[in-house]
Amino acid sequence: MRVEYPNINDEYNTYLLNHYEQTYYPQKIIGATKAVYIKRNYEMIDNCEFCIVYFKNDSLPKSEKSGTKIALDYALKHNKTVILFPQ
Repeated sequence: MRVEYPNINDEYNTYLLNHYEQTYYPQKIIGATKAVYIKRNYEMIDNCEFCIVYFKNDSLPKSEKSGTKIALDYALKHNKTVILFPQ
């Protein structure tokens, strides 16, 4: 899944498919601006059976939100199986 370049040419698409199984740009993240990475994470979580997350609660930033924490909370809220590192 891409969070940049909603429209790509065939050459770039072929290049990406040489390195990844698939590539797409979800319609629901178009125009997401700063929230694009959060919405990207939600898309991945919505389409997975389980999530592997590296998260240390004592490393949370004091002045801003943690994208990892937001994704972890979303996965738990949506009853995904979460494998959390470190334990």
